[in-house]
Amino acid sequence: MNPDEPFWETSGASFLPAVDDGPSPPSPATIPAPSDEASASPKEPDAPAGGSDLLPAAPVEPVPSNPSEPDVASISTGSDDEDEAPIDGSWGAVAAVGLFTLFWTLGTTVGVLAIGLPVLDQRATSGWEAVDGWMHDSAYESFTFTDSEGGSSTEYCPVVTYTWERFGDNRTGHVVSLTSEANCWSSEQRAEIFVAEHPSNAPVTVYVDPLQPDRAVLQQGLVWQDVGLLFFMLPFVLVSLVLLGVTTVSARAALRT
Repeated sequence: MNPDEPFWETSGASFLPAVDDGPSPPSPATIPAPSDEASASPKEPDAPAGGSDLLPAAPVEPVPSNPSEPDVASISTGSDDEDEAPIDGSWGAVAAVGLFTLFWTLGTTVGVLAIGLPVLDQRATSGWEAVDGWMHDSAYESFTFTDSEGGSSTEYCPVVTYTWERFGDNRTGHVVSLTSEANCWSSEQRAEIFVAEHPSNAPVTVYVDPLQPDRAVLQQGLVWQDVGLLFFMLPFVLVSLVLLGVTTVSARAALRT
């Protein structure tokens, strides 16, 4: 025995326990190569026994997040038809109201001009010049009018002839007032009073237009009949303004729809 060598190397016995490394890995030659069928697709599991008695699984439908709400995609809103219908209806109403407003306003305008212009002219007589004249004839006539329902009404209108001198010339007139209401009355008593105030073959005061010396009247300024005419036309004017406002608002509302 060599004293320099460890005893476990010189002795034939081994003092270390044997370590079991397990079976040795097989060599590459012993590993079988995968077949083509196995590499192409996985093998489907075998059907269970008695498979003919089993029903196929029902397809699972997706459940909406809120079952109480209907499917929005499946509901037809019909927005095109609904949008067109209100527009057609709105413009039809606007056209009807506008047409009525047009006729009403035109009629009111004609009435205001026919009645209002003579009233304005009669009001202007307040500045006409008063001159001395002569009443030749003074009387009144009655006129009876029958309406479509068979009713009748009688008006009493003065018939006068008077003269006045202007710039050395004698001029003749027959006008009492520039308004029709002041030229005729529904009361015969009112006509009799006028004739009594303006007798025939007597002096009379005549009011002459300074710009047109041939134009003259016997009554100067406005009388109560003329004021009554203005109040009579006032409701028609107010209704015309209301109709114009309604038509304007309806047209703007139809444009916004």
